[in-house]
Amino acid sequence: MSKARRIIQYTMAGEEVGFYGSIKEAQAAYGITHISSVCRKKRVTDGGYRWGYEGEGLPEVSPTSLKKSLALGKRREESSKETGEYTDLTGLMSAQEGPNLLQ
Repeated sequence: MSKARRIIQYTMAGEEVGFYGSIKEAQAAYGITHISSVCRKKRVTDGGYRWGYEGEGLPEVSPTSLKKSLALGKRREESSKETGEYTDLTGLMSAQEGPNLLQ
């Protein structure tokens, strides 16, 4: 059995905001399921946050990918408001203040 790797949670702007002992622990805390895909660079975000393995730093993504992820997150947030469901997308607000992300 493989040893669990520590996970770091980042805002969309790249600020560290959380640390977890494993992907399972982070997924349980947020009720999301694609953190491992973000850590393996298959996806850009999950739950409105960027994620990475401890010791590897913030995963590099292109500005275009970040813009697409922000747009998708905003659509999900709007959809959640219409249906009355809540989606945690606080990282989107931080990203809007980040340098050059939305230009």
